[in-house]
Amino acid sequence: MTFWAALLKGVKILARPHEQGRFFGGLEGMRGLVEAILATAAVALFSYYVDGKGLAAVETLPSVIMLYVYNCFAVAVLCFLFLRLKDDTPLKTAARKNSLLADLRFLLAVPELWLTAIIILCGYQLFWATYSFSAFLQEKYTMTASAAAFLTVAKLWMRPIGGLGAGFLGDKIGRENVLAITMTLSILGLLALLLLPSTAGSFVLLFVVLLIGVMTYATRGLYWSILESRNIPTRVTGLAIGVISLIAYTPDIYLPKLNGYLADHYTGLAVYQMYFGFIAASGILGLVAIGFLKSRTKIRAAAQVPTTAAAE
Repeated sequence: MTFWAALLKGVKILARPHEQGRFFGGLEGMRGLVEAILATAAVALFSYYVDGKGLAAVETLPSVIMLYVYNCFAVAVLCFLFLRLKDDTPLKTAARKNSLLADLRFLLAVPELWLTAIIILCGYQLFWATYSFSAFLQEKYTMTASAAAFLTVAKLWMRPIGGLGAGFLGDKIGRENVLAITMTLSILGLLALLLLPSTAGSFVLLFVVLLIGVMTYATRGLYWSILESRNIPTRVTGLAIGVISLIAYTPDIYLPKLNGYLADHYTGLAVYQMYFGFIAASGILGLVAIGFLKSRTKIRAAAQVPTTAAAE
C-alpha cells in the first residue's frame, strides 16, 4: 500500500506534461496484462500439482504464493535500479522544509484535489459493477455459469486495449474529454444491461459487456493522469495521491456492504437494479465533477494570461 503512491508519483515524474495520458494508460494496460499472465501461470502451477502430482490444495497453495513473492522481489530490484530520479536533491530539500501537517493543510485547501478524488471514486465504482456481471447474466438472461464466465473473462482482456487506447487518445484530444466519454458510455452500458429484454442474444450481451469492459478500464487508465497541472507541486504529489486514494478507493469498503444489504432485503433482479442504478447515478456525479474541473482549469488558464503578457 505504501508502494502505490510512490509508483504513481514515479510515473507522473517520468512522463512529460503532454504524455501523462499514455503513461498512465500504459501503466493500467500493462498491469492488466501482467496480472493475466501471472494468474495464468498460477492456475497452471496449481493444476500441475493438484491434478498431475495428486497433492492436496492446502499443500499446493504455498507454491502459488511463492510464485508471486519471487516476482515481487524481482520487481523490487528493477525499481531500485531504474525507477529513480537522476537528481532528486531539490525534492528532498523542499520536503525537509515543510512539515506533514503543513503539506496536508495545503493539499486539503486545493479544490482540484477534491474534484479529482470524486472523479476517481465514481470511475472506480463503475469498474466495481463489473464484479457482479457473472451472477447478473445468469439471473436475468438465464445464462449457464460457463457462458457467463466466458463473457466476464473476455472482458478482462479489454484492459490493455482500454488503458492504452484511452491514454493516447487523452493526450490528443484532452484527458478530461476522453474521461467524460468513457464514463458516459460505461453508464449507458450499465443501463443497457438493466433494460435489455431477457431474450437478448448472446452477441448483443457480448457487445455490451465488452463495451463496458473497455470503457471502465479506459477510465481507470486515465483518471490518475488528470493530476497534471492541478496546483499540486511535485514535492507533495505522493502525499496528494495518498489523500486522494484514501477517499477514492472507499468503494472497496462500502460497495460490498451495500450489495450484501440489498441481497438480504430484496430478491431477484431488484437487487441488481438498485445496485447498478446506484453506481450509474454515482457515475453522473463523476461527470459533474469533470465539468467543474474543466471550468476551473479554464478560469485558471485565463487568469494566467495577463501575467504572462506582462512578463513578456
